[in-house]
Amino acid sequence: MGLLTKETLLPTLDQRLATASSVDVAVAWATNGPALDRLIDFARRRRREDVRVIVGTWNETTDPDSLERLDKHCDLHVIPGEYAHFHPKYYRFNNCTTSFVWIGSANLTTSGFTENTELVFETEGSQADKDWFDSLFGAPTADNALLIAEYRARWRRGAINGRLQQSDHALAHCDHPLELLLGRALTWAGFVAALRRCDFVMRAVTEQPGQHPSSIYSLRTSYLATLMAGHQALRRQDWSSFTPRDQHALLGLAYQGHDYSHMGGLRHAVEAKAYFAVDAQPHAEIRRHIKATLDAFDAGAPANLPDSGQRCVEQLRRIPGIGVAAATRLMALFAPGRAISVNPSNCSGLEALSGVPAARLQNGQDYDRLLAWLQRQVWYGSEPPKDPFEQRLWHDRAALVDAFAAGYGLETSRRGDRVDGERRRHAGKKNPSPSPGRGGF
Repeated sequence: MGLLTKETLLPTLDQRLATASSVDVAVAWATNGPALDRLIDFARRRRREDVRVIVGTWNETTDPDSLERLDKHCDLHVIPGEYAHFHPKYYRFNNCTTSFVWIGSANLTTSGFTENTELVFETEGSQADKDWFDSLFGAPTADNALLIAEYRARWRRGAINGRLQQSDHALAHCDHPLELLLGRALTWAGFVAALRRCDFVMRAVTEQPGQHPSSIYSLRTSYLATLMAGHQALRRQDWSSFTPRDQHALLGLAYQGHDYSHMGGLRHAVEAKAYFAVDAQPHAEIRRHIKATLDAFDAGAPANLPDSGQRCVEQLRRIPGIGVAAATRLMALFAPGRAISVNPSNCSGLEALSGVPAARLQNGQDYDRLLAWLQRQVWYGSEPPKDPFEQRLWHDRAALVDAFAAGYGLETSRRGDRVDGERRRHAGKKNPSPSPGRGGF
């Protein structure tokens, strides 16, 4: 018992859920993420009434998909959005001998458990806090299905413009996440803030009933999940065999509820798919060549990154069936702090950011110019942060550029003049003083 911080919240949550027989939660906001995933996993093994959850919806911060998941597996009480003063962060873990209560600042969100600086006090439960929760949970409420449907409609209408306007008025009407980076000399703190806003826009745009929205941070359908699974697979010393999960992560395919298609999938690259089949023997020599090429790229000096990146793309493309999309995806998974994937979905966005023509990127030309642009970014050259979660983002910072660039070409014609002007002003030059701030070819 005592104080819990960002570093100890998730490990302690695992400990408490491992011994609990029932759980009560009351929070202002809930979103999909590691904490909610753990609670849902616990609820699946218990009776519905053993997990009672109260969640607020004011300010459109709660993710409607998280409400549907909670309503499916838990006894959920939704607080309508007009109750703007509902702001508790309360967790009670009950077992046969005692109860542990958490009171503090952490909502049931990704930010609350892994990003923000939070403080939670753990103490032994009492009749007083139990009575407080029981009174809230027993209050009359409308049907959850109706409340969630109404909230989802409101959330979709106001999520993007309203939330962005609170954090950055200039971005309140951004047409695409790329504009969070375009022409902006971001510090590391500014890049992290842009990632958070990009994540919010991504969730809002890809959210569908009954499905996990695409995101940057979630455990199932996200950039971090794709990068972690692919990186772990490629970084093992022995490439003689891959697990089915490894294969799907490397090829950008869905597997057991996880979608690894971020940064371009290779479902149509028949030969490339064969190289990473679970049975390695028919292609053992090609695998060894791919691994040696990626090792050489990663070992290159930072100052030589553009040249070593271009050389790696050219060497990988000499392998039958490996095109630019496959080559750069493998590079970004292997060294996510040094490489950007180039694929049909993001090449127009990369052109807008870097000034390198999309056609040349698609043909494997001028990849060195793209990495040279990357090196000029203030946020990219920053020192590794001390925050554990930001260290993960820093480790993957080059590969995460795809989150901003993906899908940009679909909207270029609507605002091409403005984008071309921004590109000419900003792409080819060093950043000024910093201000705060999926296919294959």
